[in-house]
Amino acid sequence: MGTLGTSAYEALANGRVDFTLEVSTWECVNSTLLDRPQRAFRYADYGVPDQDTTFLGCNGTWLAANPEIARAFVQAAQRGYEYAANNPADAAEILIVGWV
Repeated sequence: MGTLGTSAYEALANGRVDFTLEVSTWECVNSTLLDRPQRAFRYADYGVPDQDTTFLGCNGTWLAANPEIARAFVQAAQRGYEYAANNPADAAEILIVGWV
């Protein structure tokens, strides 16, 4: 038992651990596409509410030097998330085609 932080996905993919709690995101889809499927369960099936999460991060120094680029990126990301929420089948196809 240990805490792996963000390396948990890599440890699971490499067989160093048998189990990890994760937020269902691209990693589960990608592992299936790479023929390394992971079994997962939905928290909501066990009474825990789903948690839709998004993380956009950057270096503070870069952000201070590039506020307009950062603002444009966040706005574009927001439009993309809104499109995906309103068009889930199309968004899934775009994601898979873009990464295969």
